[in-house]
Amino acid sequence: MLENVRKAGAQTIGLTMYPTYPAGFFKGVGMYPYGYQNGGDWTWFGARMIWGLAENGFIKEAYEELRPMLARVVRNKGFNEWYTQSGEPKGSGTFRGEAGVLVRAIEQLRSWAENYQEVPLEEARKGMVIFTFGQSNSANHGWGNYTPKHKVYNYFEGKLYPSADPLIGATGNGGSVWNRLADKLIEDGCTGQVTIIPIGVGGVEISAWAKGGPLHNRLIETVEQLKEQHITPDCILW
Repeated sequence: MLENVRKAGAQTIGLTMYPTYPAGFFKGVGMYPYGYQNGGDWTWFGARMIWGLAENGFIKEAYEELRPMLARVVRNKGFNEWYTQSGEPKGSGTFRGEAGVLVRAIEQLRSWAENYQEVPLEEARKGMVIFTFGQSNSANHGWGNYTPKHKVYNYFEGKLYPSADPLIGATGNGGSVWNRLADKLIEDGCTGQVTIIPIGVGGVEISAWAKGGPLHNRLIETVEQLKEQHITPDCILW
């Protein structure tokens, strides 16, 4: 399926078919190559593949294939029926079918995350706590994913997990500096363990985090949750 997506130059695994039927094969004018259901890219179909991946334990693959589907919803500010090879939205912009399949896929991955190797929250009150936010350099937009060798944890929405790139809570699917920094701090004897609280978002302006900005609530809600759970950051890194 991924090979077909690559060959077709499609955006996601919502690609309905490859190769397509040739021009003129169908009487319907909309069924041209890579149009509608003759090779169009349908989230309504593709997200069902995400369900199957998640249900069968292919979590990383499900997460990676879901991201471009969600990105285009945000970019186009709507739930469209289908998309062209270049990602141009087509059909209704309020297609409930797309919204429904995406919600289910998100719920599946969230359920997995909530139960995956959860660490007792008390561990976040030990060692060093690093709160990170800002732009892409604070998130998962670097090269070379890294898994810490020592006791490093990832705090996300009130829960704690073993840390590894990409960090849960920040945008991007690549590497970050934080897990490497955490290992270095432990190896240099600065602390016995590290908890990372990442909420960085790639490509945003500083003003986005200020009062009235689109990410201000994200920042405040994280801080309030930390206060409620008696977790105090030792460092706030931008």
